[in-house]
Amino acid sequence: MRLTLTRTQLGIASVLALCSYSLLDALVTQQLTVVVFFAFSLAVWFLANKRFALSGIALAIATIKPQLAIVPVCFLLLWTLSRWPQRRNLVRSLAICTGVLAAVSMFLLPSWPIEWWHTIVSYRHYTVPPLTVYILGGIVGTLMNAFLLLLAIWFSWRSRHDEPTSHRFAWTLAFTCIVPVVSLSTGNAVYDHIMILPALLLLLSQWRSMSERGVMRILLWTSAAVFAWQPASATIVFLINVISPTLIRPATLLSAPLRTQPSMPFAVLALLGLQMVASSRHGVDAGSRRPSSELIQ
Repeated sequence: MRLTLTRTQLGIASVLALCSYSLLDALVTQQLTVVVFFAFSLAVWFLANKRFALSGIALAIATIKPQLAIVPVCFLLLWTLSRWPQRRNLVRSLAICTGVLAAVSMFLLPSWPIEWWHTIVSYRHYTVPPLTVYILGGIVGTLMNAFLLLLAIWFSWRSRHDEPTSHRFAWTLAFTCIVPVVSLSTGNAVYDHIMILPALLLLLSQWRSMSERGVMRILLWTSAAVFAWQPASATIVFLINVISPTLIRPATLLSAPLRTQPSMPFAVLALLGLQMVASSRHGVDAGSRRPSSELIQ
């Protein structure tokens, strides 16, 4: 994303990311979301360096969790088709690597496609629905899913000719990475929330320029409070438990730091969407580069 971050800023962001509940949950449960996130990051890095074949291989690895990969991969496929002669190696390597993975898996376990499909069908009956449906209800949640999908299609169409190092490409890719988190993943899959990290870095880099607008400023600080609640309240709960272990017993108090976790992806999506819509109205790229001294500390 070509963000200009100082070592101090990078260090603070790394510590906060490593201490976040979503990443800790992913590490404790040994979730493959960590591998998917790394594969996506590697794929984008290869894209930025014009190494399309290697990017396709990394994307193929990311498809081990198709519910997280489907939306950003579709965006990258559209992006590739818009300039096929220059970018075709991305699709070719993605198709070949995906075919090899499928062939090897079929050789090791020939019945896996049918078993996987039955597992997916039954999985929806004993797990919570996606965050949109879980929080907003069946009808409103389904409408929200359709709205987010249409936004992702629109942003993808506008960014199909952009270079991987451009801001609009980065914002679109970040948006498409979050949509599956709220629309396809189960509501209790907190470990999938690590997919919002690229969007957070983009928002932090544009904090100054975005906070110049009234509505955006309110939403920015509200979102900051949502994210700050977790470490702040967790520290208080920990200190109270050290001083008096018997004082905090109810589960509602112990789980208080996690209350804002479901709203985090929605807050980031709202900020991304508003910023990208505002930039399209003014006919400019989503955000402008700022020197590292102007980025939020």
